[in-house]
Amino acid sequence: MRIALAQISPIMGDVSKTQKKILTLCNKAKKQKADIVIYPEMALSGYHPQDMLLQKSFIKQINQSIQSLSKKIPKDITLVLGSPAGLNPISNSAYILKKNQKIQICSKQILADHNVFDEKRYFKTGTIHNNFFYLKNWRVQILICEEIWQLKDINIQKPDIILSLHASPFTIHKIQKREKLTKHLVKKYQAPFLYVNLISAEEELIFDGASFVLNAKAEKLYQAPQFKEDFKTLTIWSTKKKVKKISQIPNTMDALISAIVFGIKEFVYKNNFKKAHLGLSGGIDSAVLSYLTIKALGKKNVDLIFLPSPFTSADSVRACKELSKSLQTQVHTYPITDIYQQIIHDWPKISFKKILPLSKENLQARIRLLYLMAWSNQNPKSLLLSASNKSELSLGYSTLYGDLVGGLSPLGDLFKTEVIKLASYLKNPAIPKWIREREPSAELRHNQKDSEDIPPYNILDPILKKLIEQGESPLTTFEKNLFKQILLNEFKRKQSPPILKVKERSFDRGWRWPLSIETKFF
Repeated sequence: MRIALAQISPIMGDVSKTQKKILTLCNKAKKQKADIVIYPEMALSGYHPQDMLLQKSFIKQINQSIQSLSKKIPKDITLVLGSPAGLNPISNSAYILKKNQKIQICSKQILADHNVFDEKRYFKTGTIHNNFFYLKNWRVQILICEEIWQLKDINIQKPDIILSLHASPFTIHKIQKREKLTKHLVKKYQAPFLYVNLISAEEELIFDGASFVLNAKAEKLYQAPQFKEDFKTLTIWSTKKKVKKISQIPNTMDALISAIVFGIKEFVYKNNFKKAHLGLSGGIDSAVLSYLTIKALGKKNVDLIFLPSPFTSADSVRACKELSKSLQTQVHTYPITDIYQQIIHDWPKISFKKILPLSKENLQARIRLLYLMAWSNQNPKSLLLSASNKSELSLGYSTLYGDLVGGLSPLGDLFKTEVIKLASYLKNPAIPKWIREREPSAELRHNQKDSEDIPPYNILDPILKKLIEQGESPLTTFEKNLFKQILLNEFKRKQSPPILKVKERSFDRGWRWPLSIETKFF
């Protein structure tokens, strides 16, 4: 059987444009003598449309597109297309289309309803035992994403080949988990396995593609790239066939860099921006974010803005100059000392009370925000990025309506120690070593260090990982105090920008704690 894999990036809601792309690739598959072309889960609509699925006009567009495709696809080719199906209720389905023939619908039975997923809110369940069809005397089994993770609990009739449609978000080490699971299924059913995954970034979710094909011996026949569209036609044999050398997926750090770069690029362009800007501090977070944003958008489309205060150290000034030289880009510098001192001077007009140290500290971040948002107003096509990391977000070690503000938080799923590790890995250009090794400081006051306000990151981050990402209960008094601080700062995270998700559990849709909570329960 000759099969074409279409790893595509749909435009959420633009059904017409996606339909044209699908049809173009179907014609290409026909020229390459494919018998069948397979697209990812929800390829026609994009994943996940959420409440768009409740709009009848949107579902009408989907249904009209399916009917149109069934008439326009080439003769003698089978199209397997992930899409919403039906109306009130809707199913997460794979359409089996042949030119001017009766349309078959295979609907997902095992709906994802955990972590960032809430498919049961929108979709009715299908029946996995009915999700097959015959082509060239092969029994072709359709599986849709979550079903491969739960298939150990379900027995299906032995297929001749398995086509598995996915909208599977990227997380670190996810590829290894996918391959381990699919190889187990191949050995169980002794059938070739085709895994085709969506390529896209929607808010915090990054879909990395990385589609692949295994033969009946669980040997890899093909590996698609991560974070880019791909189209491949290949012949699948039901018997043993010698495997050629297969391209390898990048290592974990390279994949992480590519994921964040891809996530920035997709978020900026899909939200109708052309550029991005961010505030430089002289610290490691804004340095790493500058590197990744320039890699995503190009130097001409990134503005770096340095806003030194009375407490900005000479090292921070030096760091910004050296980063500018390393990245070969300009840094816009606007000191905020005068406006900061003017507000301090005028404080009696604001409050009869003496200005508190915390008010002084937060004042700096909020003055910087005025400049950064003014830049946004003057440059409407430029998106402000937040450089906050997961350690800061966990403990609320940031200023609401200050450094937390932005349209996207690309580093928000990485703890401080992970950002430092990533910085050490970056090459060409490299972030200067002395910047990577500087003791972290928010420079809230003269000679201030982060370790004066929160535990050292090398001690803090492993505990945060345990409490947040691994979901373990706090045991020691120290852990309980940290967990209380995490929960009490939920109000800040509710008002923070979307975070690019690169781990199994991140803040945003994957973290659902109440805003108002009594912390005595633990």
